Amino acid sequence: MNKTTIELLPTELWMILFQYFDVCELYAQFNGLNSRIDRIIQSVNNLCLRIDEANHIFYLEHIMPWIHCENVNSLSFLDDSKTYPQTEFFLLYPLEKFIELRSFVFRGWSLPFHNPREVIEQLPHLTYLQKLDVELHEFPQDNYEENNKRLMELIFNSSDNLRKSLKYVIMNMYIGLNILPSVTFLPTNIEYFQVSIIDLEPFLKLIPSLESCCKTIEFEYLEVNHTGELILPSLNVLNCCTKLTIKTNCYSKFGHLKVFLSHFPEVKELIIDNAPADDQLTADQLEILVRNH
Repeated sequence: MNKTTIELLPTELWMILFQYFDVCELYAQFNGLNSRIDRIIQSVNNLCLRIDEANHIFYLEHIMPWIHCENVNSLSFLDDSKTYPQTEFFLLYPLEKFIELRSFVFRGWSLPFHNPREVIEQLPHLTYLQKLDVELHEFPQDNYEENNKRLMELIFNSSDNLRKSLKYVIMNMYIGLNILPSVTFLPTNIEYFQVSIIDLEPFLKLIPSLESCCKTIEFEYLEVNHTGELILPSLNVLNCCTKLTIKTNCYSKFGHLKVFLSHFPEVKELIIDNAPADDQLTADQLEILVRNH
């Protein structure tokens, strides 16, 4: 088959072919061949952009100038180096332009000063967003707590769009009382909720936002106050939650965990890492809690 014949393939066949390439391969191999193929590439939707430090410049220089933001289904920034490379991506391509976005992941990267707040404020424009996995850093981190507080306010209170659309939420932050916004926590459609570190008291306040749909909860660390003061349970319970994974901290006691577990009457899969609290919560006490649950 000669070049002329290939170029005469119907658009439908080109679209099927392009589905087998990721975005980097698609633009590296086909973009710029001729104006017709360029137009076909630019009409491909459901694009998944996976940006890392290695391909970051290539995306900015050779892909994003050609892409229609409304054709992007998933946008992911991931870096595990712990160096937090900085990107000006959202200064050039504001998040609110990705109106069809279903998944947004941003971890291991940093943003220029004030840009994290701009990104946060644009989240409610993503009316179809189902997955949110964010860790918003800026240097210096003067606004870190306020930005995270605003993010929680949008997810659990002020944004009707996010409360309706989000189903999978990962918050790579520490949620203490100082991060918790002073708002009423309204019902959401979140089915999966994961937090790096969360204090027991803020969690109890969040329950009204999770009780209607949340099936899986994972806390890398469940913190309790070092004073050992016990907290009254919430009036709400998480009847939908069937899978629970937590790690205690060194101040966790029998009473803390008893209060916490009382909010999960239907849990079927329970994973508790009690290594940090060995001195406060014995294996026998833990067995009693699990058996009685």
